[in-house]
Amino acid sequence: MPDSFGSRYLDAWNSYDPAEVGRFMTDDVDFEDVTMGEQLHGRDQVEEFAARFSKTFSSDYQFTLVTEFSSDDTFSAEWVVTGTHGHDSEMLPASGKPFTIRGATIARLRDGLIVYNRDYWDMATFLREIGVLPGT
Repeated sequence: MPDSFGSRYLDAWNSYDPAEVGRFMTDDVDFEDVTMGEQLHGRDQVEEFAARFSKTFSSDYQFTLVTEFSSDDTFSAEWVVTGTHGHDSEMLPASGKPFTIRGATIARLRDGLIVYNRDYWDMATFLREIGVLPGT
């Protein structure tokens, strides 16, 4: 999978360059982080989201592709993101603790670009790892 769509897409996230992430989106992309309830419309909003991700969450995150399924007009992937929760956000102060989050992306493609994207990830485990929720 080294040169697959999913590998290239996650490499764009791992570059910490919002424009690299934006290159995978159509101008009219419908992008939603379902777990956070954040709905984005258009490439510019996705690029702003990518910039915020490293400024208010983690500056050392790293996505790893677990598996993917794709065709000319669909893309889905299971991924893991690891890092340190090192930045404050409006909702959550930085904990300085490491995290490992499992997640999935479901997307539709148009002309090789993402036109519809839904990300789902495991908030509860993340909150336990950074000490916000009690462990199980």
